Amino acid sequence: MMSFWKKPFSKKPQVDAGGDHGAFLDSLNKALSGNPTVSTGRVHLIGMEKIKDMLGDDWERLKNKAHHIVRSAIEERLGPQDVCTLYEDLSYLVVFAALSKEEAQLKCSMIAQEITGRLIGRQTASNFTDVSTLALKEDGKVYFEKLPSIGRLAEQLKKEVVKTKRENAAPAPPKPKAGGKKEDIDWSRIRLVFRPLWYVRHEMVTTFLSVPVMETGNGAFVYGYDLLRDPCDPEGIARLDSHVLHIASKELKRIAMEGKKALLSVPVHFETLASGQRKLDFINLCNGLLAGHDDRMVFELVELPDGIPQSRIVELVSALRAHARAVTARFSLDHRNFMAYRIAGLHAAGTDIFSDKRKEADIMREMNGFVEAANNQNLKTYIHGVRTLSMKTAAIASGFDYIDGYALTSVADAPDGAYSLGLEQSYRPLLDWKDHGE
Repeated sequence: MMSFWKKPFSKKPQVDAGGDHGAFLDSLNKALSGNPTVSTGRVHLIGMEKIKDMLGDDWERLKNKAHHIVRSAIEERLGPQDVCTLYEDLSYLVVFAALSKEEAQLKCSMIAQEITGRLIGRQTASNFTDVSTLALKEDGKVYFEKLPSIGRLAEQLKKEVVKTKRENAAPAPPKPKAGGKKEDIDWSRIRLVFRPLWYVRHEMVTTFLSVPVMETGNGAFVYGYDLLRDPCDPEGIARLDSHVLHIASKELKRIAMEGKKALLSVPVHFETLASGQRKLDFINLCNGLLAGHDDRMVFELVELPDGIPQSRIVELVSALRAHARAVTARFSLDHRNFMAYRIAGLHAAGTDIFSDKRKEADIMREMNGFVEAANNQNLKTYIHGVRTLSMKTAAIASGFDYIDGYALTSVADAPDGAYSLGLEQSYRPLLDWKDHGE
């Protein structure tokens, strides 16, 4: 009978090159007989066929490295009750014990994207792994169902997910006021992922950036305010920020229950605080959701307009600071004037280069100026969206205090809420190809 392993994996998987898929399913039917995990879709098969095809004649020479990359990406996503086993030379069977079908598929999609990033040094719209889910036939037998479009499958499952999670769902965000623009969004499909911020000098991860995401019809993700039908609509922006705060507050409570020390950073758009009523609505929401947990919260101001008066900056930072451990702000990489933000009590100034299409050399040249200008005002610095080894090296050399990493689906389910991460460990995903034994 197939044996399941809890993490960590053994150092070198035993490859069963002659395994029979039909026999495997027979064993699985017996092993999971009567287990509700099957019907809720928590069992997935992550396949490496595309990786083998990509490597071609080099597969035999590099397959140990490829397995190491895939196994590491899976292991980092496993919770305490999750299990995994290797099947044949090209597949890993993963059981997510406590996730819904939709949540498990989101986690598998993130694993697939991370594997792609580790294989080629950057993320693309195409993944090099296939994901299948274990489905149940009418006769009670199980079979693997390919998921070519995770977004479409999530849409089909939406009604069932909403029904089973209704009691635990976050309260609905406030509806747009009369006359407001109708938003074509399925709010129930929005999830948060959490990007760990590596504190370079102290080699620690203590803070996790909250990012709202939704699967699209082609299996990719839409992030942040691009989720909105109109990313510039103030009412839609405020509603999304409120929705994110609802979800983040539940994660904060889970972190506290687990006794972990992690901090959550939650973005707040300038438009959410720009009008008196929207600002009042958001602050009232903070009063209700963050009571007793504000010492674990960090607010990140985003999309601040150029030329904003210092008095306005002080007002915004003060309003958020009353409900958080610290307030940070995100700027364009060419921003240089930070004096007003230092006076207002901002903790750190950051930037996001994920969507920057310029040559790496051009981006690197601006990094030094950004860090120097912020440091002159005694502000910490952070950078999001670092996707290559060369850019990570440049960010460290420029003196950024915090650098983000691969996203997690839950901070509470991570092995440690706040944990040590040395320089070699932080480079590990990008160095797997270079130094893992052949």
